[in-house]
Amino acid sequence: MLRTRGDALQLVGLRPSTGAATAIGIPRDSYVAVPGHGSDRVNAALTYGGPRLLGETVGDLVGIEPDYVMVTRFPFFEDMVDDIGGSR
Repeated sequence: MLRTRGDALQLVGLRPSTGAATAIGIPRDSYVAVPGHGSDRVNAALTYGGPRLLGETVGDLVGIEPDYVMVTRFPFFEDMVDDIGGSR
């Protein structure tokens, strides 16, 4: 699963002290420099180097290196939303 192309890429910023959150979508077909692999679509970074390379590629694109990268499949995402008391 970690060596596939990402479908929906989101960069999420959280400020725990205030509870504030911001998210921006990264278009998966954005043509960018992928470190060590030339230029390709941003979602190819996951294929080339897993979550670490995807985080580095997105960080280079937006100028903020992510602290964490989370990869999920839709059924697991639904479970996560339910687990934190989301939509029922």
